[in-house]
Amino acid sequence: MIAGQSLSPPPLPIQCNEVAATQIASLVLPLWRAGMSDRKILERIEPRYDWLYRQAPSGPTRTWAVRDPNTGAVLGAGSVLPVDYLVGSRTLKGGMLIDFIVSPQARTAGPAVMLQREIARQACANGFDFLFGYPNQRAWPVMQRAGYRALSGTRTWIRPMSGDLVTLERQLCTRISALSTRVPRWIAQGCAAIATSAAGLAIAALDRTVQALSNLRGYRLSIEEMGHALPEIADQMTAAVTRKPSNGYSAWRFGRHPTHQFKVALLRQHGAVRAWAVLCQIDERIELHDAAWSSASRWPQQMLWLLLPGALAAVGIKQMRVSIVGSCCTDRQFKRALYLRRDEGRKVVLHVSPEVDPDIAQQMWQPDQWRVFAGELDI
Repeated sequence: MIAGQSLSPPPLPIQCNEVAATQIASLVLPLWRAGMSDRKILERIEPRYDWLYRQAPSGPTRTWAVRDPNTGAVLGAGSVLPVDYLVGSRTLKGGMLIDFIVSPQARTAGPAVMLQREIARQACANGFDFLFGYPNQRAWPVMQRAGYRALSGTRTWIRPMSGDLVTLERQLCTRISALSTRVPRWIAQGCAAIATSAAGLAIAALDRTVQALSNLRGYRLSIEEMGHALPEIADQMTAAVTRKPSNGYSAWRFGRHPTHQFKVALLRQHGAVRAWAVLCQIDERIELHDAAWSSASRWPQQMLWLLLPGALAAVGIKQMRVSIVGSCCTDRQFKRALYLRRDEGRKVVLHVSPEVDPDIAQQMWQPDQWRVFAGELDI
């Protein structure tokens, strides 16, 4: 060191801590207004904040933030929504990772990784047995560096409706062209058109057959407005790891959502509800957010997937999408109903507290033990 000069003090460490519930509105909402990309959320920030952070039925949604050490300004924030889960016969407190956002001037890996790492580190002390989330592709590297592991990728099943097969034809053309660079475009288009025409005939024939079969077995499917509670199914089939059934949660999640309107498809047999599906309409497409069916036989689940497309097409819907994690048995039902599978790049991440029983933790790390509809995770 040269005489007369003093070393500059080391930079202050970035601060990361939980935000008091009374301060979320003043400290975090400005970050949402500046950085949220979803227009529906931007237009309904205050109602969504009230619904998600004050009314959550399994406990208040909690928020952590990273701050500038010099000014105290919030650089990024992430929240955890408490959700009760059943793992076998045990109830565990899960935390759904939501509203992860970092300001543009701090979009280096450091603050974002620190934020998610601190949330995971404090999970057990804050009453969470495990944390899970559905990060987009930009957030996945941050979650990975913070110590989260991927439970599984999501599988999306798409069912084109018989009245509109343009999407299917485009997909087939792209796939045929990708098989070889030597295939001329006009040949790919011709093959796709022929295949789409055949698929349309098959779908229409299946829909007619299903309708006749449903009449024979006494099944009726109706699409209705979302009520305050979903019907209870006495012998409801559940996965080993599944959200704990709760009318309070369902009524809050789907009946009072501030940015989306939901409908419910009810499958009845001789008047008794055997299966239901929660549907969200986006333009002319339906996305499925939750579903339940009777375990008494394989018919309720199969009839639900078979009857839904025809009922939706009748009211002008052109495509149905179901994104799911776990429950491989469901995949067989989709194939039989002529749904098309597409693997997505998004992953469900998981962090299990070291305090959880090792046998329970091992079960939770098996993707086939879960049944999660990705639509429900995009809260």
